[in-house]
Amino acid sequence: LLLPMGTTITHTMSRFGLRNIFGKDSYANYIHFKTDNPDVFAASESYIAVLAKHDAGIQLFHLDQYDFNQKKPDEIAFDKKMMVHSADTSRVRDVAFSPFKPNILVSSHSEKGLKLWDCDANEMIQWKQDLEAVSACWHNYVDSLLLVNQGTDASVSVYDIKGDTVLNTVQLFDDTTKEVSAVNWFNHQEFVFGGSNTIGVRDIRGGDDTTSLTVELKNNLRIDAVLPVRGADQSVPNHVLFIGSSHGAQQFGIIDIRKQELLSTTEVNRGSSKQYFHFDQQNHILYVGAKGYAQLKYYDVLPTITKGEAPIFLNTFTSDNSFSAITALPERVVDVSKTEVARFVKLLQNKTVELMTFHFPKKMHQFEGNDIFHEDMYAPVPTTEPSSVTAEAFYEGQTGEPNTKSLQPENTVSVYDVPVKEGGKLRPGQEMSENDHAPVSKSKYTIQQEKEAAEKARKVDPFAKYRHESATSSLSEGIAKAVSMAIDSDDEDLHQEESDISDGEMDW
Repeated sequence: LLLPMGTTITHTMSRFGLRNIFGKDSYANYIHFKTDNPDVFAASESYIAVLAKHDAGIQLFHLDQYDFNQKKPDEIAFDKKMMVHSADTSRVRDVAFSPFKPNILVSSHSEKGLKLWDCDANEMIQWKQDLEAVSACWHNYVDSLLLVNQGTDASVSVYDIKGDTVLNTVQLFDDTTKEVSAVNWFNHQEFVFGGSNTIGVRDIRGGDDTTSLTVELKNNLRIDAVLPVRGADQSVPNHVLFIGSSHGAQQFGIIDIRKQELLSTTEVNRGSSKQYFHFDQQNHILYVGAKGYAQLKYYDVLPTITKGEAPIFLNTFTSDNSFSAITALPERVVDVSKTEVARFVKLLQNKTVELMTFHFPKKMHQFEGNDIFHEDMYAPVPTTEPSSVTAEAFYEGQTGEPNTKSLQPENTVSVYDVPVKEGGKLRPGQEMSENDHAPVSKSKYTIQQEKEAAEKARKVDPFAKYRHESATSSLSEGIAKAVSMAIDSDDEDLHQEESDISDGEMDW
């Protein structure tokens, strides 16, 4: 496809190409876990954690020890079992791994607060007993900061782990009987919440002079998750994506929170089971599935945030077995040599753990002897190094950004550094120049037509070839361009013009 000179590339991945993303299951590994609540489930690049049966503890196994590509699964028991509650505590409501230390796990307890665990040492390292917690969300660049949904009194707390201090508690509803079912970080000092048919953004410091935006929803929507959506240029988020259900319809929706306007809702499945999801912030792809199903559907939400249009359904990947729970691994673990764009861990109903991966159907072509890295598919990903901003400084207003790294392997060349003529791409914001046009490939039909036309010309005038070469040197620029266009075109009319021009050239 030739773009006009001056065309600006604004999106990193071709939106048409997203439909070609495909899923792949690994071979299963049997691990002998027993659970009656797979909803309490989390994974890092090092560990998988799932609640034990009868709420007897958190079971762990180490991902690095197993080969998920072997055809015959091993009989593998969990490495460890952390006893996270006894008679004096309440049940575990949620678990979450630190984005900076894959071995650090926080567990939320509805009555006895937060517990911090070192999975490598198999021991509890901190316990905040007086902070009731339904769930806790790690900050993306301040390593000791947790956003805690307390579940009661319609309040959310900001907890500093290192200082063992609750920095602030924000009351979200005047009516304390209303439920807050989902919370997440939004942008710097802002967080997003959902519950009681309401989605809103608030400042962690509270107060009348801070951010307070809300959107009222209808149809008795149960909100299971909320998360920020950045713009096409990865700018400050202005949109909120929510996952929920209403009257047996599992759905997701997108809100322009700055304008306080609901843009779209999309039904995914029918049923009341728990939904699982992963949002690819770089490519604006939402993967969503439900407990008890074997399908994972994925959607392109970029048209919604840029044009206000409905999300585009891309495809469905169906596994051989339905899953009890599924979660995404950090983006830094994907295999870019296989154009892998997402990796999931699934718990199946037969004590089985599987990996599920999604790939973009491009192969690592070479340029000048080096493999091409498809930088258009992979934005820099967060590292395990937090920023230097402390929790207290952050609360006072200091901001930062996550430390990131490129996924580009050594001895590869970025697709942006390869000439377009050689299969490369323009960087976002870069303009198409005349030299960037790739040569037009000719079909077999076109090549055959050219051969037949050349043979016909030789029969009419055996010296036409030499006369053509001599005449071309003195042709005007316009005629030369017309000849070139005719040769490179598949259109029959243009080929007729080519023949006419050739005859004219011989006479001339």
